[in-house]
Amino acid sequence: MLRGMFKQHEKDFPWEFLSRFYMHSRCLVFPDGVWMSETARYPQYLRYKPGVNLSFRVTGMTRFTALTNGASALCVGVAPDATEFPLLRRLVHKCEGTTMFMPLSPSSILIPTENCRYGNINIEKGNPRRAKIDFDELEFEKPGYLIEFMNQPMNLEEEIVNYAHQWLSKDIEVFER
Repeated sequence: MLRGMFKQHEKDFPWEFLSRFYMHSRCLVFPDGVWMSETARYPQYLRYKPGVNLSFRVTGMTRFTALTNGASALCVGVAPDATEFPLLRRLVHKCEGTTMFMPLSPSSILIPTENCRYGNINIEKGNPRRAKIDFDELEFEKPGYLIEFMNQPMNLEEEIVNYAHQWLSKDIEVFER
């Protein structure tokens, strides 16, 4: 699928990483700063710029390091007390100021990276909130991201395409150690 979509980038794309990934019940978002991840056994490291979001884990032990001052990261999922962690579809929306927002699913769970107001409800950063069914005003105090978990199975193709787009835009970079 990806080879056809990104034909002109086929020889440069880090294909070897796809075989190392497995789906993760959590979503990892890097709202601020530049981050690096290194995984034992692999000769490459990854660098992430602000706004990158990941739904995969890499096989092996991975260490994340902030490369800039003021860097932040958020790793969130739903149902932390569940005996089985659901692999739910998720989207990450970039938010700044005030906008009208409608979730993709009426049973979505929203988790902001910054304090925000959704309709007449104040939501503190990192706290989950069930979405409303219709359009409502969404206002972020500071620019940030809104993670939307839908009560639908995670879509592997969608997540791989999301990863590929972030690599193509140079928000995710691969380097040899």
